[in-house]
Amino acid sequence: MNSQQLEDLQSSLAADGYEMQIEQSGEKARVSISAADGICGDCLVPKPLMLGMLESLLDVDPKDIELLYPNEL
Repeated sequence: MNSQQLEDLQSSLAADGYEMQIEQSGEKARVSISAADGICGDCLVPKPLMLGMLESLLDVDPKDIELLYPNEL
């Protein structure tokens, strides 16, 4: 896991009103991104793009990442 770049991504999301929670167990990861009140839940980058970023940061195959966006929580 590339912790500095992951922290940078979380900080970038936080600056826009989003919070990223990550639960990693072995070769699987669950990533949920929530939006603060008044923040657009549908305004994040498309999921395939976010999965591509998370794949390299978490060192997990994208098929093993469960990614939940604000409108799915």
